[in-house]
Amino acid sequence: MKSLSISTKLVLLAAISIGMLVPMTSRAAAQSPDSAACKAQTVSSIVVNGNTANATFTIPAGCPLQEVSLTSYKTPSTYFPLSQQKMHAFTTGSYTAGTHTASVNLPGEDCAYQVDLFWGGPNTVLEDIDYSSVVMAYKLDGSQDCRNQEETPPAAPTAPEAPVTVKPAAAAIVKETPSAPAPSSLPNTGPGSTAAIFVGVSALGSLAYHMLRRRFGASF
Repeated sequence: MKSLSISTKLVLLAAISIGMLVPMTSRAAAQSPDSAACKAQTVSSIVVNGNTANATFTIPAGCPLQEVSLTSYKTPSTYFPLSQQKMHAFTTGSYTAGTHTASVNLPGEDCAYQVDLFWGGPNTVLEDIDYSSVVMAYKLDGSQDCRNQEETPPAAPTAPEAPVTVKPAAAAIVKETPSAPAPSSLPNTGPGSTAAIFVGVSALGSLAYHMLRRRFGASF
């Protein structure tokens, strides 16, 4: 068997080295949370529905776990400068490859606001960040400067009133007193009655007189 020349050996050695290096480089890129390829291929959008902003984003297959934040800010009526914006609310989480949705509350009606979908955690000071490297999507809207308005806390729920049980009143027991029977005829106390009594008494007296006279003689 003929021995390989030095030049041939060098070519083979270079090919082997390149073959080992390429897979290692690919694995390192796939494992990096800050992979520029993953960020560049991510598709995102922000849609506002009432007082809520909803961000939808898709992280490409093969990308590692990514931290993503959706943040809303109160802004001047002109939206800028960034240093005068005030954070209103945020939501953050870690997401795998695939399509995801995040939501965040917005300031009150007609308030000027900005919503940003960030790589990484929420940013309270926008002036200090590089938008080109961390912002996936943003949205500006509203016309009123609400930065100095105090947030109104939600009203505490009212405790339900205890049910009132109404007991039926006890039935009153009424004892009926029997009434005296009505007389068949009303007493007559007029002049006719007095005359009748006088006549009766006189008759009895006359009868008694005649009986005594008959018994004791004419001398009575």
